[in-house]
Amino acid sequence: MSKDSPANSQVVRILLLEDDANDATLIEATLADAGLAFVSQRVETAAAFARALDEYRPDIILSDFRLPGFDGRMALTMVRQRCPATPLLMVTGAMGDEMAVELLKAGARDYVLKDRLARLPSAVRRALAEAEETHQRQAAEKALRESEEKFRTLAENAPDAIGRFDRQGRFLYLSPAVERMLGFPPGTAIGRRFGELTQEAGYSGNDASIESARQAIRQVVTTGLASEIEETWMFPDGERIFEGRLLPEYDEHRQVASVLAIFRDITARRRAEQELRIAAIAFESDEALIITDAQAVILRVNRAFTEMTGYTADEVRGKTPRVLKSGRHDAAFYETMWQQIKRTGSWQGEIWNRRKNGSPYPGWLTITAVNNTRGKVTHYVGALMDITSRVAAEAEIRHLAFYDALTQLPNRRLLFDRLQQSLGAKLRYRGVGALLFIDLDNFKTLNDTCGHDVGDQLLQRVAERLIACIREGDTVARLGGDEFVVMLHALSEIPREAAGQADIIGEKIRSALNQPYQFGGHEYRSTASIGATLFGVERESVDDVLKRADLALYQAKGAGRNTVRTFDLEIETPTSDYGRREAGQSASSDLL
Repeated sequence: MSKDSPANSQVVRILLLEDDANDATLIEATLADAGLAFVSQRVETAAAFARALDEYRPDIILSDFRLPGFDGRMALTMVRQRCPATPLLMVTGAMGDEMAVELLKAGARDYVLKDRLARLPSAVRRALAEAEETHQRQAAEKALRESEEKFRTLAENAPDAIGRFDRQGRFLYLSPAVERMLGFPPGTAIGRRFGELTQEAGYSGNDASIESARQAIRQVVTTGLASEIEETWMFPDGERIFEGRLLPEYDEHRQVASVLAIFRDITARRRAEQELRIAAIAFESDEALIITDAQAVILRVNRAFTEMTGYTADEVRGKTPRVLKSGRHDAAFYETMWQQIKRTGSWQGEIWNRRKNGSPYPGWLTITAVNNTRGKVTHYVGALMDITSRVAAEAEIRHLAFYDALTQLPNRRLLFDRLQQSLGAKLRYRGVGALLFIDLDNFKTLNDTCGHDVGDQLLQRVAERLIACIREGDTVARLGGDEFVVMLHALSEIPREAAGQADIIGEKIRSALNQPYQFGGHEYRSTASIGATLFGVERESVDDVLKRADLALYQAKGAGRNTVRTFDLEIETPTSDYGRREAGQSASSDLL
């Protein structure tokens, strides 16, 4: 910093151009009272003023406007010629607005009226600060000019691409590395935008990256803050990734005049990082793993995948996971799956696939999207577990929960569930059904005399005969012990005809169960009592239907067993009305 700068000393050198000694004293007193440390020299004539400018080298000049044979305009002219960096303030008794504007335009930093000297100290401090700032900026600009040649020398030999853009994003300078990196000579780019050059060179598919770079340059110009960017560009030989730093460059008015850009090709580094991310996610597991690109084309699979599916890596590489489709899922299933992946980045659930040998199997699949540093999906990783054993176990559990272990018929729980569903369906579609309670007569005697093994065989044979007596869609269930239930659907919509159909099927069942059984070379005969009731005629609960069927069964047993009783809804009592059975005969031919 030169000796002209007041920052070299705490004492400010003031040159006071004033012909009135009293006014000069008042001005100095005002500055002293404000705490300003200064020394001053007062002059009155143009000649003295000129000598002081050369010899005294003031930090600031305070000048009256009207002096003998001399005025403020002449003083400004002399200052511009001899020491243009020194600020000059007009301190005068009176001045019109037009003259004040003229003096400010001519170079005066400010003006203060003598009857308002209270604002003089702040005006002096402000003028000194502005002069110091100007001095520093000019020194920086000089240093910048001196370093420009050094910059160019470094830029010409730097491995990174170095460019300079104007405020509109046009190239002002490009280093030779740009030619190596981007494939076009620096000399052809000056004054043009990057997007124009890439399009001219035939680099298609870069619209989004061009717009992103344009926005980044605009942001630096607008905010004056440095910015870091990473962009992917498409070239004829493939995709390249660049990272760059954008730095603002200022003009003498402290406005961003240009943007310095330093770019580096990091394609190889990003690919290496990507490979590490894929490896970290994918192959640290014994599960079957599939790696695809963003278009779901298979790139890699692991050993567990080959063991599970039968496909080798070479057989599936370049294909999509559709090669594993079993055909058990519709298009909506896969559409929902991919919608969730796009929304959340992952999906997991049960899926049926097909092995190379054609056998289907259930699997638990987890799909995870792999994103790059900008959040764009680059790969998908699928982890698949064979859950055949688990599904089989779950099916066995469900079977045990809803089916009788001895006869494999639906149990009480499943029967009641189907009856509840059927009651709801009957109300919607106005169909009539029937429920038949079947109890084997004297079954306890067989158990006691022949043993439980024979009793169990009888129950199994009874189940087989019951199934043979009903239509597809009807239900045979075992409630427990020697109690069975038959649930009939789609009978006549006319209750009396439906009751006749139920009687006919009940007699068919009774007759089938009366046929002899063969156990270990011995013949055994058994009879059954059957109680039946209709359902679906009106709104009712499962308990209502069960109570009526149970009451009808009780009446059948009370009538001497080996008979059928149907609960008559009209008289609310079990009956063996054969006339009603005959009335239903015409509607029952398809039931047998």
